[in-house]
Amino acid sequence: MTNDDAVGSKYWSLKWEKEKPPPIIKWLAHNYSVIKLLKKYITVRQPLILEIGCGPEGRWLKCLKKELGAEIYGIDYSLIGIKSTYFAIKNLNPKLILADAFHIPLKQEVFDLVFSMGVIEHYDNPEEIIQKHIDLVKPGGIVFIQIPNLASSSVNGIINKIFNEKISEDHNISIMEPEKFKNLFISLTNEMSELYCGPYGPLNLAASRWPFRSSPLIYIVHLINFFIGYITYILRINSRFISSSYVYIGRKKYNKE
Repeated sequence: MTNDDAVGSKYWSLKWEKEKPPPIIKWLAHNYSVIKLLKKYITVRQPLILEIGCGPEGRWLKCLKKELGAEIYGIDYSLIGIKSTYFAIKNLNPKLILADAFHIPLKQEVFDLVFSMGVIEHYDNPEEIIQKHIDLVKPGGIVFIQIPNLASSSVNGIINKIFNEKISEDHNISIMEPEKFKNLFISLTNEMSELYCGPYGPLNLAASRWPFRSSPLIYIVHLINFFIGYITYILRINSRFISSSYVYIGRKKYNKE
């Protein structure tokens, strides 16, 4: 096991050159649930926030700048990711850093929120990258980590198995089970107070790698996704089968126990 990204910075640069990710649309059920959860725990005004893996285009930084009035920092080790983020949100005065997550040139215990969306599952040893989140957040601050739920027993995992057999090549699928995901954070009890850990949120079919993403058929998927997403959100279904992600959210303790 290593601390290397399963695919590397070259992979991400090539990927972001070819693909333009959709914007973060607040009223989609999955995004709405994440924003609501963060606003519940981020209570300081104008919080200082850092996204680990902000490329491409800094979509979540842009969203949280608006929703939280945050001062935003982002790191990414793909040059394309950093460039696309800068040009997409430069009017928001972001502080962007080209670096890998294990060598971040920032002071520790500074940020009110350190978060990542779909990062740790690309590492063979995700515990190390999780610790980097914790090192950077200040006492009383929040760590938020989200990964997709692509386990073979999940809806999105089944879809990806049908259409994209290579999904396991760039994702650590082994951590996408409730107990295994929770085990990643067991050693943190001296530093962090766990607020939530497990499958989270409504079904999000957009998380699947549909083979016809550039076809008009994808709009049918988005329409279905809108209604199914809100049905599962209203019913508060957080399950290993339905939920499109796993989420850890914790508050850093002021004194280690």
